[in-house]
Amino acid sequence: MISVIIPYIEDRGFLNDAIKSIESQSYTDFEIILSQSKYNGGYNMNRGIDKAKGDYICYLCDDDLLPPDSLKNRLESIKGHDFIHGRGQQFFENGQIKPWMLTDPNATLESILIQNGIMGGTTLYRRELFEEFRWDESLWTAEEYEFHVKLLYNGMSLGFCDKFVYLYRRWWGQKSLGNTTPEYQQERKNAVEKIKHRYK
Repeated sequence: MISVIIPYIEDRGFLNDAIKSIESQSYTDFEIILSQSKYNGGYNMNRGIDKAKGDYICYLCDDDLLPPDSLKNRLESIKGHDFIHGRGQQFFENGQIKPWMLTDPNATLESILIQNGIMGGTTLYRRELFEEFRWDESLWTAEEYEFHVKLLYNGMSLGFCDKFVYLYRRWWGQKSLGNTTPEYQQERKNAVEKIKHRYK
């Protein structure tokens, strides 16, 4: 079974669409875990992990979507690996869809410390990872980046699913990559530099 965690602070109007995209999966052995608090993504992920019953765990941001074969394709790709990532697409309010161009099929610890080639929502993790590793609850941004660096730093094996497994919504209210305010960009830059220094 795959546990799909939706970590969120508040419903920004897209939560039902996110849930429906999970319920429409061609792979049907899954559970949906809603993990909501006013704290941050790392905290909500860890609380969701505590509730998870699946052998595999992934997450979906509350404003994003999964393509119909997302879970099936990821599960088929994880054999022999501790976790995997795949390809993602961006979709815009005007209906336009573009591939996420920064994905690196050959991502390593060394490469992602230069440029992050892992699109966070495309991942699938074996449950056993979380017996030793958790998300950093002190970070308010780049928390998924820190988690992946930590896994690779500690020798966990990363595989790749060469299919589109995630739809990333680009809209004015999103938290991360679409937030172009100087304050947020500086906060994210500081967090990334802190992470790189920690694992260099």
